[in-house]
Amino acid sequence: MRNEPEVVKILREEERTGKLYQKSSTPCKELDSNENAPKTIPASSNDYKENSVTASLLSIPKQSMEQHQSYQKTIEEQIIQLKKLDKIKSNFLSVTSHELRTPMSIIKGYIQMILKGNLGTISNEQKKALEIVLRNSNQLDTLIQDILDISRLESGTMKFIPERTNVKNMVEQTIETMQTIADTKNIKISIRLEENTPDLIIDQERVKQVIVNLLNNAIKFSYDESIITIIIRKTGNYVVFEIQDFGRGIPKDKQDKIFEIFYQTDSERDRKFGGVGLGLAISRGIILSHGGNIWVESEPGKGSTFRLTLPITPVQDLEGKFREADIFKLKDTQREIENDLRDKTIIWNESFEGGGKKE
Repeated sequence: MRNEPEVVKILREEERTGKLYQKSSTPCKELDSNENAPKTIPASSNDYKENSVTASLLSIPKQSMEQHQSYQKTIEEQIIQLKKLDKIKSNFLSVTSHELRTPMSIIKGYIQMILKGNLGTISNEQKKALEIVLRNSNQLDTLIQDILDISRLESGTMKFIPERTNVKNMVEQTIETMQTIADTKNIKISIRLEENTPDLIIDQERVKQVIVNLLNNAIKFSYDESIITIIIRKTGNYVVFEIQDFGRGIPKDKQDKIFEIFYQTDSERDRKFGGVGLGLAISRGIILSHGGNIWVESEPGKGSTFRLTLPITPVQDLEGKFREADIFKLKDTQREIENDLRDKTIIWNESFEGGGKKE
């Protein structure tokens, strides 16, 4: 048999099975005197394609359309509900954190007064007990502050007050704050500062918060009677801060992850040291908002060196820069959701075009 166009083959097959007469056709004269010859011929190829598309669309079950509309409505309702829950959660964290800080400040104040002897003489045993209470109160206060900061980070409402800051004075004040905690493990904190280190226009309290966070971690994970060194120097257009310890170190494959929110290198082991994995994520957000960077270099068993940089030329819009930091990596999550929705839409459309049935 001679080669025939594909459309002719299709028409012959439909003629044989009787499907041809179910489609649109145009009347014509008889082709020959054969009794079996059809009294009609198929429409032109263009008409045939149009009729095929029409037939396909008409064959889509009405139920599929209703299911699609129901699916869209359900998603919209779920999105509205999630937004409401997210708003309630953010407000709860913010209000609760504020309310908890007030009684905590009072508790800490009275403990410090008793320790100083302002309310009478205390014994050595009482002093040790009160120091333990104060230390744990400080940890709780830090956690409350972290939760409050997280709610601010999430909503993009963290405030910054930039001011000219003498770097040496700022770091010395921070060491003085942390030395009491370091003394519990007989750890010495030292500072090395280059003479040509310039003043910086930064939010001093926020940067001190970062250094406190790094020192607190260094003390927690360092061995007793070890040394923690803070090195500050000018490099190019930046001031570089290094916090070196000789603790247990951090595995190579986890050094980037430790700046992610709620991440801990070893959850079981870290739990005894306190904290929930918020400090480094918050620190990263603060440093990025200042136009700097923060990272760690470490080797297990040999300690860690955390480095952070701050530009000598100040950032003009700290709060705007902060909103761009994306410490929660929401942009990556949004892209994943968009890709997932796009893939599902393509699958549904393919099924829809196929009459509600996926081949």
